[in-house]
Amino acid sequence: MRRPKDIRRKLWRRVAGKLVQNPPTDLDRTVLLAGSGRSGTTWVAELINAAHDHRVIFEPFDARFNEDWPVTRRFAPPGTDDPVLEAAARQALDGTLSNRWVDAHNTAIRPQYRLVKAIRANLALGWMGERFPELRIVFLMRHPLAVARSRQQMGWGPALDQLLAQDALLAFLGDRAAPLHREQDPFLQHVLLWCVENAVALAHLPAGAHTVYYERLCTEPVAEARALFAALHRPVPANLEEAVSRPSQLARDHSAVLLGARPVDAWAGKIDAATVDAAMRYLTLFGLDTVYGPDPQPRV
Repeated sequence: MRRPKDIRRKLWRRVAGKLVQNPPTDLDRTVLLAGSGRSGTTWVAELINAAHDHRVIFEPFDARFNEDWPVTRRFAPPGTDDPVLEAAARQALDGTLSNRWVDAHNTAIRPQYRLVKAIRANLALGWMGERFPELRIVFLMRHPLAVARSRQQMGWGPALDQLLAQDALLAFLGDRAAPLHREQDPFLQHVLLWCVENAVALAHLPAGAHTVYYERLCTEPVAEARALFAALHRPVPANLEEAVSRPSQLARDHSAVLLGARPVDAWAGKIDAATVDAAMRYLTLFGLDTVYGPDPQPRV
């Protein structure tokens, strides 16, 4: 049975492109919110847009819905010289891109700012920061075991083929690419995708980017949200406390927050020890064991 918010979203997709205005195209009005899929990006996007003053551009770096973006999860390290890629990125970031997909989540008719939400842009974050230095970048991280479990509950595939098809990415990863070829367990493949997306992002993340940890936003929501708005040089919305306590519109029936469970550690105890150990070995391989370990909270 469809929930009312799903029906409203479908109806909005039909009219969004006609109703929503684009703020001036200078990129200091744009926030790029990036993170792995199922890390809470929609929730954080709704928090940033709590005052409904941002035009939301939803997942423009998915080649299925943006014919100008050449490859989903495109690897573009700083120094990449690609005019076609740059033009495609700019139209997503300045809002000249408009279609039913990217405009589906707008709630502002006359927005002052833009918010680009992207779960497939981690491998190009450093390049975007270099090419568009006025861009405000927010990078969201969530524990890889929580992310992998949520992806499997959603029925998502690990999409490692998108990584293996990019020779430049494999060369950058070096020996770390070996598990991408040999790992057969679907859950651990999701962990590997998380490792690649986050290791590359952290290696290239611009100095001015603001990193948010999902777990801290859950446990200290007001303080973390205030720090986020300060980093964005945006006023704190009057409804901040309500906004941080509201589940995202993309929360599914199995989501911990809708089941009354703690979203930070709802996965703990539900993944066997051997799988946790194998996942931790991959985090160590990618140098991410300093960020997350077998416990739910980040180590940073």
